This record gives sequence, structure tokens and C-alpha cells, in this order.
Amino acid sequence: FNHAGDLLATLSWDGTLRLSDSRTGALLLNESGMGYQLQFRADDRQLAFVHADARFSLLELAPQPAFHTLHSPSDHTGGWSLAFSVDSRYLLAGEATGLRFWDTRTRSPLAFAPLANPHSVIFSADGRSLLTSGDAGLLRWPLTWPANGDTNLVLGNPERLHSATGLVNTAASADTRRLLVADMRRERALFFDLNREGPPVPLGPHPGAHYVALSADARVAATGTWKGHEVKVWSTASGQLLTNLPAPASAYVAFSPDGRCLAASSDDLRLYHTTTWELARRLELKRASAWPKVIA
Repeated sequence: FNHAGDLLATLSWDGTLRLSDSRTGALLLNESGMGYQLQFRADDRQLAFVHADARFSLLELAPQPAFHTLHSPSDHTGGWSLAFSVDSRYLLAGEATGLRFWDTRTRSPLAFAPLANPHSVIFSADGRSLLTSGDAGLLRWPLTWPANGDTNLVLGNPERLHSATGLVNTAASADTRRLLVADMRRERALFFDLNREGPPVPLGPHPGAHYVALSADARVAATGTWKGHEVKVWSTASGQLLTNLPAPASAYVAFSPDGRCLAASSDDLRLYHTTTWELARRLELKRASAWPKVIA
């Protein structure tokens, strides 16, 4: 094993050197080599081994910080959502049975809070709270982050912003004070402005509404469906339907950061000008299932 414990190296009399992921068993390297001893360098960046003919070899092991797989300790890890903290130090995963926090530097789980089917998880822009939507409704959780030298993350009792059950995906403005939540059971979306008191603005009807997007200025909302039809565009101020855009099946939606383009992913990927709602570009996609292609 290497010092991190995630790599296993073996030398065999069949003349092969193998390097495997010790957690998954995946074979990472299969090279010719036969000998008597293997040794990882202290920082795991090199692997030395002695050949049967008394030669020595040194294998460079380049780290790959761009991609890591996180293995949840839970047996029920199916989930819907991910979010990075404002400083990117922590990753939150919405698993089927709750919220799991990860330390992105050590790639180790930090904390877990039970919650049924959190479809969306969003860190507030100030890092002081967490927003979730799912079977338990729309919740806001106060957060206290670990101080220097401390490892304790404190997640307070949630405030219920909306009690409707069965909420699915949520989109947020840059300041996370305006939220768009898909209320699939009631065939609509709900627009919340947390800077103001009062009920949310309903956007509907839209049967199958499941995927949502909010423009950069939060004035325009888009809803796509799971096993429904059309992408609908709405005014968040009045709830008025602005336009219908074609979508032959389930459709994921996303606005560009400058708000000038709306992307809709269904059987293909379509980009629309948000000033005229005219089609700007259409890209073919290889579709392997009923799920729309997720875009970001």
C-alpha cells in the first residue's frame, strides 16, 4: 500500500507489475515487471522496485488533483445534489437519506445530517446558512464553520421557508436571496424573494415541472420537465407566462451568467436569445435514456 492507503502495488511471478485502487479494486496500471520488493516514496510520488535480474526501477506516480472519487460511508448513497461552499473548502452532497459534508482538501467526510431526499442543496452567498428543497419542503439551516484548529461543523435546526412536501430542484440568484423551486406535485414552480415578506409567486401550470433556472437578475424564470413537454419562461414579478419553447421530452434548463442565453437540453441542446426567444443554435446530443443531459 502507498502511505495514503488508496493505492495497492503488486509484483507477480507472471512478469507483471500492477497498480490498483485499493478502495474500488480498479486496475490503474499493468506493466511488465518481476522482482522481490516494492517501496513507495514517503510522498507517494514514486514507486521503486527491484527486478529479478537485480536491476532497479523507479516509477513516477503523478498526482491527479483535478479528479477524485469520494466514497460515501453510507450504504444508501443515491442522491440528487451537490454544492461547494463559498471558499470551495467543503463539498455538500445531498444523499438519499441526508446531507453529507466533505472536506475537499483531505477528501474525507466531515459531518452528516439526516434528511429525506434533498433534491437541491445550496450554500448561501454569505456562507452562514444552507438551503435545501425536497420531501421535507424548503428549509434554511444555520451553519457555523470550524475555526482554525477545530474540526467541528455545527448545523443548526432548520427554519421552514415553505411547508409543501415533494419539492424538487431549486435555482438561486447570485446573492441566494431569490429562489425558484420546482413544485412538481402541483404542476408549478414557486418564486421566493427572501428580501420581502409574503407568499411566493406561483409560476404555472406546467405539468411535470422538475428543472428550473433563474436569470442573472432574477427577473425571468424557466421551467423544464421530467417526462413532460415544453420549456416555459415566466416573469418572476407577475407570474405571467412569457413564452413557450419546444421540447419533445424531459428538458433541463440553464441561463448563461450574463442572462443573454437560455440553454434547454432535451433530445438535443438548444440555445435561445433571451431578448427575442429566437433559437440561436441547436446541437445534436447522443441520448441514451429518458434523462435529459445535465448542463452547467
